[in-house]
Formats: sequence, C-alpha cells, structure tokens
Amino acid sequence: MLYGKATFWIGTFALSVFALFHGGHFYHVDEELHFLVATSILEGNWAAIPTTEQAYYRGQFTGTNSFLAMGKTGSGGRFYAKSGIGQALTVLPLVAAARLLGRVWRGSNLPAIQRLVVSFFCPIVASIAVALLFRLIVELDYPALAAFSAVCSLAFGTFFFAHAKFFMNHMLTAALLTAGLFCARRASYRDEARYPLLLGIAAGWIILTRNDCFMYALLIPLYWWLGAQPNSRRKARSLLLIFLGFLPLILIQIFCNVARFGNPFDFGYNLTDSTQASYDAFNAPYLTGFLGQLFNLQTGLIWYAAPLVVSLLGFQSLYRLHPAAAVTAAAGLFLPLSFYAKFSNWAGEISWGPRFLLPALPLLTVACVPVWQECFEKGRHRRFLYGTFFLGLAVQLFGVLADHNRGFVLTQGRIAANPMYGKIPYSRVWSQLQLLRQRPPDLWWFAGFSQGSRLEKILCVLFVAASVALLVFSVRKLRAALSGNH
Repeated sequence: MLYGKATFWIGTFALSVFALFHGGHFYHVDEELHFLVATSILEGNWAAIPTTEQAYYRGQFTGTNSFLAMGKTGSGGRFYAKSGIGQALTVLPLVAAARLLGRVWRGSNLPAIQRLVVSFFCPIVASIAVALLFRLIVELDYPALAAFSAVCSLAFGTFFFAHAKFFMNHMLTAALLTAGLFCARRASYRDEARYPLLLGIAAGWIILTRNDCFMYALLIPLYWWLGAQPNSRRKARSLLLIFLGFLPLILIQIFCNVARFGNPFDFGYNLTDSTQASYDAFNAPYLTGFLGQLFNLQTGLIWYAAPLVVSLLGFQSLYRLHPAAAVTAAAGLFLPLSFYAKFSNWAGEISWGPRFLLPALPLLTVACVPVWQECFEKGRHRRFLYGTFFLGLAVQLFGVLADHNRGFVLTQGRIAANPMYGKIPYSRVWSQLQLLRQRPPDLWWFAGFSQGSRLEKILCVLFVAASVALLVFSVRKLRAALSGNH
C-alpha cells in the first residue's frame, strides 16, 4: 500500500513539474498531423491522410512567442501516414475535449487554445511513465528512495524532460514500453491472466503507434520470457494470452494500411523513390550512425542523458540480481542503436537529444538503481551521482526554457555538414541561450499572461496556482512516504 501511494504521488509530482514547464503548442508539422488524424477519426474517417494544405500550424513564426501564431508550414500526405494511429487513438479524449471547448469558447484564438489542451497529452503520458518505472523498480526489491532518485534523474536530468513538451510519439512509445515491462514483471511470478494480456496489448500498441519501433515492442515479451518461471503449461497459457492481446492491434494496423494504401503491408514509408522529399533513406554509414547516436557532440546520448552514464557502474550488480532486467536493458539500447544507425536522420535532429533512443532511457535508468542504493547505504559514488544529475538538469533547463525546434534551425546547417566532430559539446545549448536572449521563455502560461484575454489570464493564474499547490503537496506526501526508506 505504501508503494501504491508513493507511485501516485511520484506521478503527481512529475506531472506538476512537466505542466509548469510545458510549452502549450506544437513544435513540428508531425505533431499537427497527429492532431488532424485524431480529428478525422472522431469524424468517422479512419483512412484520412491530411493534405499538404492541412498540415500546418496556425500562423507563422513571429518575433516573440505568440499564443496565437506558433509554428510553421510543412508537408503532409503519405509521408506522415507512416507514424501510425496509435497516438491519435490514445489522444482522442483530449481532442474530443478540445472540440467540445470549441462549442462554448468565443475567443479569437480558439485553434491555439484547442492545441494547448491537446498538447498536455505528453506531460500526462511522461508522468505516467515515470510513476510506472518507479513501481517496476520497487517490484525488483530495490529501496523506494533509490528508485525515486533514479526516476528523478531520468525525468529531470535527461532529454526525457524536454520530450515531455514534444507532442511526438516517442514519449508514448516509452510509456507503453514501461507499462509492458511492468506487466511482464507481474506476469513472471503471478498466475493472473490480465498481466500477459496487458503486456501483449502494450507491445501491439507500440507497433500501432510507430511501427519502426518494433524492436521496443519485442523487448516486452523478451523480458517476460527471461523472467518467467520454468512451468511449460503456464508459459503456454501466458503465450496464448500475450498473442490475444497483441493480435487486435495488429489487425487494426492492417485495416488502416488497406484503407490508406490498399495494401496490408504498406506502412506509408517511401524506401525507393529518392526524388521525393519523403524519401526514407537507410544509407548512412553504419559506424557514423551507431557512434553518432552515442557521442555526437551536438545530439549524442551521453551529452543529453548524463545521469544515465551511471548505468555503466550498476549493470554488473543488476545482472547478478536480475539477469532478465539486465539483458533487456542491454538489448533495449543495442537494438535501436543498430537499426537507426543506417537511417539518414539517425540523430533525430529536430528534437532535443537523440529522440529515437528515448524509449530506451527507462531501461538504462533501471541499471542506475544499484548505484543509488550504494550511495544511500554506503555513501559511495555520491559526487558522481549528484554531479551528473545537476549537469543533466542544467542542460535540460536550456532545452525546456527555449524552443528547441527554433534552436535546431540555428544550427541545422552545421549539424548536417559535420554530424560528429568539429564542434564543442553542447553547441546546441549555446544556441538555446541565444534564443533566450532574443525571445520570451517557451512556457504556455507566460504566453497566456502576456497575450491572452482577461478570461485566459484568469484561467492561467488558477491553473498555475493549482499546479504549484499540487507540486508542494506531492513533495510533502513523498517525504512522508519515503522517509522510512533512507
């Protein structure tokens, strides 16, 4: 019961922080298209692919953050259909709420307000992932305080923090993976039908959300299989339940492929026609892509997830106590590194940090927990742990206070020209600092206070006050819940 309460308050704490630092708008054309696809589904048109004319944000770039005009034009159509409809299906309640708001709201900036409502999907999903990861770690019999410290280092010391603002589908993939691993852990020692069924659903929903993330979906049954008890009859029944959970999501994917492209095996990728802007080239030099995702001086994993370097110290201890978790964590980093190494945009440059590796971060966090446990029980590695955390936190603050998509525009040519070397580390951090000197902070409530109507300003005050109160209250509850685990 203690861990149940702590899990809830950790999720509440993370949600409060993510909400206060949220931008409240879409950053890239991909995000607008998730919104448009969800709208089409609500209107009964599952097969709709937004056109180029539809795929835009309201307005153009302006000299200051604009509550009415945030975004840019972009291409739509077949290229963006490849993202799948998993996120669009998941966000339907928020889109429905935004459409309902449109019936009663009479402000001139209704489109921006609707997108503000829907954009809070990512802070919600990110906080759920943080809470589930904490619960998974304590399920592995680690102290709650060590688990809490590890998940905080993930949530606020890595580019997970910035992606809690980014309405892309990588965060949903990370949350589904965490939920699936939690169900797999439960299924490995509890004889309950719901957990194999749920882990199958989580794996299938990852495919439905972003089918090029199939390797993350495979990690869920892998973790269950490695940790399951050696009972052939029980394993066979669990496999059947996993399949029953997985199959409906795959059938939905096939239905959408047929409805959109007339072919169940056409996922919307353009792998052959290099004359089109939507060409998905898998022709990058392998070592450049593989090492670049880790060490690229402008987007590499070690620079944008510094606290997770600690996982190198904890992996051996994790493998000794929980070999299934250790093998899954290693596979969770190696498989996407290997797959995306050949992708021409292996760095995922429009985002803050290597976005294709975002779902792997919770797995690496698990390997950090033994080190945090040693810190609290034996006083070891304290300077290293706190040093990497505060370094990571400082980097992430630049990523969340300024619009990282605009920061990428400032460095785009240099990254493309020399993707691995020739620049000092954190050159994108300096571009963010330049943006902060030129523009207001990328915070939804700041834009609301400065540009909203009187009613919108009142609502901003109420919402910010509620978020701060919830933050303070959750901190007090967490101190009480974790005080006995020091």
